[in-house]
Amino acid sequence: MPPDDLDTSMRSATAVLPTRPVTSSPTIAAAPVGDRAQRVRELLEDTAACTDPVEQQRLRKSVVTEYLPVARSLAGRYSGRGVERADLEQLAFLGLVKAVRRWEPGRSEDFLQFAVPTIVGEIKRYFRDHSWLVRPPRRIQELRAAITEAEQTHRHRDGSAPSEAELAAATGVTPHDIGEARAAAACCRPRSLDEGQGVGLAMALGWGDEDPELRRVEDRVTVARLLATLTEHKIPFVRIISARQDPKDGWPCVFVDDRDAAYAITEHLIQLGHHRIGFLWGGKEHRSSPERYQGYEDALREYGLPVDKKLVVEGDYSFDDGFRGARKLLALKEPPTAIFGSNDEIAAGVLAAARSGGVDVPWELSIAGFEDSPFSKQSWPALTTARQNTEEIGRHAAQRLIAELEREGDEHIIENEGFSPDLVVRGSTAPRRL
Repeated sequence: MPPDDLDTSMRSATAVLPTRPVTSSPTIAAAPVGDRAQRVRELLEDTAACTDPVEQQRLRKSVVTEYLPVARSLAGRYSGRGVERADLEQLAFLGLVKAVRRWEPGRSEDFLQFAVPTIVGEIKRYFRDHSWLVRPPRRIQELRAAITEAEQTHRHRDGSAPSEAELAAATGVTPHDIGEARAAAACCRPRSLDEGQGVGLAMALGWGDEDPELRRVEDRVTVARLLATLTEHKIPFVRIISARQDPKDGWPCVFVDDRDAAYAITEHLIQLGHHRIGFLWGGKEHRSSPERYQGYEDALREYGLPVDKKLVVEGDYSFDDGFRGARKLLALKEPPTAIFGSNDEIAAGVLAAARSGGVDVPWELSIAGFEDSPFSKQSWPALTTARQNTEEIGRHAAQRLIAELEREGDEHIIENEGFSPDLVVRGSTAPRRL
């Protein structure tokens, strides 16, 4: 729109002007000629001599209205370069207003000769400062403009879009150059990260993300310092960790064999006839996540089934990641017939995704979780999972710590003890349909 100093009646005047079709002709359309041009010249001279701001504004508005078709015609020359036609026209209108405000008697005998460079300069300035997010070489920019003109000419003449070979012949370059210039459009207007990439997915979900191993390194360093400090000050402590066997690292612990439990869950699904079993990771910064994945992989290998990386989706221990991961797996050309979520919260997200997609659980899709959380029993159907005896684990850790506190000198201490979660079969898993 023209600037605010042109009031609403000016804007109304621009709105009723007829829209002209896009043209590649170098001729400036609708420029005032004859008596009309003389009248506009007189308006400009009156504007320059006027001392009344209100009257001066009215005169300027009249001049702008006369030349709006000219501005629109100039804007049309730059269409097809990645900027909307309406935006180009607004830039042209702004350049026209600036030309009217800056024109002075004696500066130019012909207002059109003065206005055109100002209008075109405003459009070119926008392309220079705002259009290209990544600026390609000038030859590519110029070639894109030539391609646009050649395409318009070919469509007008033949009624169809030209091939790359025809464009190359029309512009005097190679087909490779044509492809390079077209690819440069992404430098001007990149694709949105929210652009759809399938059912419930966006481009951003398939692109790189923060490397969870970076956070894991920091956590490990922090924990190592904490353990070293506790040891240095002889403060007793007991760890509860995920491990297949006693780490025997000199620090007391109770270890939980997540790998063995994950193996049991995967084996259960295999024995039900499922061969394509999806796996949804928990956060990699947690020691339990790789242990559970390893149990899943070990079971597949021991039963002679391939480990298909397309069926493995990284994420975190959350409902949302379970939902997103399941939607991604179910959108595959060959979706899994069973999905193993690294915990019950992930499995609940899988169950929600299946229901939203009209997938029958467990007859079309079996779902298993891990940890036997309260809502694993409350969901419908209830989730097959691995029960961790948290009370017994906590009790033993406390006994281990009390023994440390009561130990005198080199007295024998209680050995580190391991626990393996138990498989709990419920209604979310069933034999694969043949």
